[in-house]
Amino acid sequence: MKKVLIIFLTGLVLLTFISMVTFVILPSSNQPSSGTSNLNDSDMQDHEIPINEQEGTLQGYYFNGYIDMRDSFENFEEESEYIYYMSHHFDYYRNQAFVHGKDEPKEEYVEYFKQLDPLNALVSFSNNTKTDLQNGDYIKVTFKGGIMESYPAQIGEVTNLEVIN
Repeated sequence: MKKVLIIFLTGLVLLTFISMVTFVILPSSNQPSSGTSNLNDSDMQDHEIPINEQEGTLQGYYFNGYIDMRDSFENFEEESEYIYYMSHHFDYYRNQAFVHGKDEPKEEYVEYFKQLDPLNALVSFSNNTKTDLQNGDYIKVTFKGGIMESYPAQIGEVTNLEVIN
């Protein structure tokens, strides 16, 4: 019995040692010692660009200066119902997305917005491109800068705006 216990403990110690070598010692030995990074050239280029100069894109439905970042609906009936509810009950949806509002809308609105899974966050932006937007348009926005973590979330300077049919 002592031999089995000694063999078991020896194996456990050996396994612990191998784990330490694999997860602690080896990864740290892969770090460059000369102070240079192991990023490739394209990664370095991304890191050299200031965040306010980096470009990003968002797609979603436009409503009252916001983008509802969701995939477009696959059929006309779903999209029509969505546009109806967003057009008539946008304030309730916005409050649910950001504030978890305290207003008490009709039960049918609550049920509709609950079934829109997931409840997407709206992102605010300024349309400086002089593109005429109608509520319910499915748009693709290219912008410079990050998404600001404010209330509501906001994107930087819009550089291109495209209405997708």
